[in-house]
Amino acid sequence: MPVSPRKYVGIDFSGSQAKWNPNVHASNIWIAEVDERAASRTLTKLYRVQELPGQGRPFARIAAWLSNGKFSAAAIDAPFSIPWWFFGQEFGDHSELLAVVNNLPLTGAQDFPSGADFAASIRASIPFAFSKPLRVTESYWRGRRVEVRSTVWAGEGRPGAPFASACIKLLATVDRQAWPWSAQEISPLVEAFPAAQLRHWGLPSSQYNRPVGQANRTAIVSALKTKWGLQVNDSFTATMHANADALDAVLCCYAARAVVQHQLGVGLPPFDVWRLEGWIAIHK
Repeated sequence: MPVSPRKYVGIDFSGSQAKWNPNVHASNIWIAEVDERAASRTLTKLYRVQELPGQGRPFARIAAWLSNGKFSAAAIDAPFSIPWWFFGQEFGDHSELLAVVNNLPLTGAQDFPSGADFAASIRASIPFAFSKPLRVTESYWRGRRVEVRSTVWAGEGRPGAPFASACIKLLATVDRQAWPWSAQEISPLVEAFPAAQLRHWGLPSSQYNRPVGQANRTAIVSALKTKWGLQVNDSFTATMHANADALDAVLCCYAARAVVQHQLGVGLPPFDVWRLEGWIAIHK
């Protein structure tokens, strides 16, 4: 059933178990909510995951919230799948991949498998060596000079496996349909990539975090208001100026909107690799 007004949720994610712990006061996991009425889009909420109401650890709370949430779409800044050639005997499609990851053992202190355990489980049937393979959607953005991570790399140098493990575990726990495997009409979960979104819009797509990125963050927030129709109060503006992770959560809302409103800036490829790998949603 459609949500009125349309509500878009954006989540800036983390593959670090420590950032999901309940007593972390400076977590980098942020949630943004944007309401849209006619041509008006308003940022109504912006908060860290530890502030979510409910019982249990933050990971369990966000899973329950996404499962039962009344929103038009929710976009997450994390990979939803792995390269197509890892699919085969162990798991034949995306739903089976979710089941395999969901069944990996966890210790009492874990919300999701470690990147190393995740990578080991999905590469078990691959008989040859590899380093940092990418999905087609990631290769596209690397070709546009956006820094990307391999979802199956758990070694040194910006590993992507921890992000993939945490996100795929979340997808399996939530048990809510995800785009592009589902239609956009059923309030899906969506994969976002803020750096790619910024690149597509011609805005600073790197060096906008940390104190040295203040000027770039200010330029991005200004563009969201003047070019992309976002209404933001002074408090949220100050938060985005100060924190790149909060800003990324807001950018994710546009990936959610792109799917619901048929506003994809980069459409699905003319071959079926997305049925296994998924696809990053970018707003026009």
